[in-house]
Amino acid sequence: MLKLYYGDVGALDPWAAWEGFSAYRLERLSGVKSDRARRQGIGAELLLLEALKREGEGLCLPPDIGRDPGGKPFLRFPGLYFSVAHSENLSVCALADSPLGADVQKRRKMNPALVRRFFSQAEQRFLLDEERGDDAFSMIWSLKEAFLKADGLGLRRPLSSFCVIPDAAGELPPGFWHERKGDFHMALFLPGRSSAKPDMIKEITLL
Repeated sequence: MLKLYYGDVGALDPWAAWEGFSAYRLERLSGVKSDRARRQGIGAELLLLEALKREGEGLCLPPDIGRDPGGKPFLRFPGLYFSVAHSENLSVCALADSPLGADVQKRRKMNPALVRRFFSQAEQRFLLDEERGDDAFSMIWSLKEAFLKADGLGLRRPLSSFCVIPDAAGELPPGFWHERKGDFHMALFLPGRSSAKPDMIKEITLL
């Protein structure tokens, strides 16, 4: 099982007294002052709640969310895993029956200096030697972020220590998935799986 939900957070009230949120999310929001960051966090929680209503049979809401030793959040419920992400006005939530990482990135301008500093040699050749554009750069960035989220180490693992470029046929490495939605690049990584293509992708209206 692998479901992906996404929604535009632009219409959300960042300072409303939202009910039914997890203690984890309320704690996170308590220290956030930026309207945009609050909308993103609220949107991620609303998507998670919607996903769990649909897929979390037997799970009581709001969910009980803990953190592993590395700080990665997890559901205290057997056999169900989630990952949330946001960029600009879009939040995403992926729900699966195995550990995963999700990311979304608004298309960003190619930055050769950043590529040379943080990406693997193969990724540098893929992006710079072949003069690929902003979408290829944004795709690689989102895939690398998804890997780091699944890995649980975050930026403690060097970005250059792994490679996510597609092969000559355009196929991504095992366990990766990517799709572009307008100006946004969404990515998933599920360790140990041959494919991370979602069973369902659903846009949720967030109000």
